Amino acid sequence: MRSALLLQLAFGLLAVDSAAASPCRPVETSVSSTVSQSSVETSSTTSVISTTSIETSASSTTSDGTSISSTTTETSASSSSETNTSSSTIGFTTTEATTTSTTSTAPTVTFSIVATGSGPVEGENLETYDRSDSVAVFGQSFDSSARPFYIDAQGRLINDQDFYLCGFYDGSNDTPNVPAEVGTCVDEYPMARVFLKCQTTADLQLTCSIPAISCVGDPNAFPWTDPTCVPADGTWGNFYVVETGPGEVLCIGDSNAPSYYNPLGLSIQEV
Repeated sequence: MRSALLLQLAFGLLAVDSAAASPCRPVETSVSSTVSQSSVETSSTTSVISTTSIETSASSTTSDGTSISSTTTETSASSSSETNTSSSTIGFTTTEATTTSTTSTAPTVTFSIVATGSGPVEGENLETYDRSDSVAVFGQSFDSSARPFYIDAQGRLINDQDFYLCGFYDGSNDTPNVPAEVGTCVDEYPMARVFLKCQTTADLQLTCSIPAISCVGDPNAFPWTDPTCVPADGTWGNFYVVETGPGEVLCIGDSNAPSYYNPLGLSIQEV
């Protein structure tokens, strides 16, 4: 009877010890991540598990001298976590818009040309013909008309029919150094016809010039023979009109024109 009780006690202790030793506590691994606009941080956890075993011995002696012993092994588990943090940077591509600036040019100013001063054509508009190599005139003429003009980037004076205004050197053997007549042209030729170079002033006056020349006549030649001319220093920039038929022809020369050339000024009126 006592032996049976002792055996039951021994088996009971073994059952208790086995129940205490078998379960292991789970190890939890946590991973956290932080995401920002420009970087991502990732945490990884490395777990280290250590196990400790404890043996417990129990013994009992029966009345008949029989010794019963039992050994209990208790296992404890511990874990430690080591967290390694790695970070990665996420690059965002930034697109910068390219701004193209354009410089606008000032609109072309067109104007009519009006005679000023106390001469015979004061207040009249300058007129041109609808063809090249024709004089510019004031007053009534056969088929001339008042045209709008403008000045291009090179300072050349142009009408709305795309004719330039040129100075035509017009000296003769008996009058070699007279002013050049102003007329329409499509090109220039040195010592014969040259583009007027013009600009306007703040008070709406028009000033122009052409290269100066110096001419010498031959007393033994016919009066209508062309003189011998060479380039001279400076420019001619004085305006005149001279009567040569219907209307008064615009001329440009130096300050020593013959007396039958009437000086005048030119102003502009925007159109």
